[in-house]
Amino acid sequence: MTPTHPPSDGPQFTRLDGNAAGGPLSEIFGADLTDAVVECGACQQSGPLAETVVELDAHGLVVLCRACEHQLLSYVWFGGVRSVRFHHLAGLILDGSRGSG
Repeated sequence: MTPTHPPSDGPQFTRLDGNAAGGPLSEIFGADLTDAVVECGACQQSGPLAETVVELDAHGLVVLCRACEHQLLSYVWFGGVRSVRFHHLAGLILDGSRGSG
């Protein structure tokens, strides 16, 4: 899988909302990131990861800004290797006070 998902004759990936990235990214970050605020470095739009667009296939995912569709990050897993690349992700804010009652 390449981070840009080259065009093909048919869809090779599934397009979902950012909630689809929550499980896989928790493997790397050790926390549920769906409530984390992400900021796009291309258009400066910010909002919860859950509101981004995710392109998902068998070997990884690409998180896109909902406003401008620039790649925020990509996460690829294949053959026991995991790779996270940050593209236009300008910020990732985790609010530890949420859910702590």
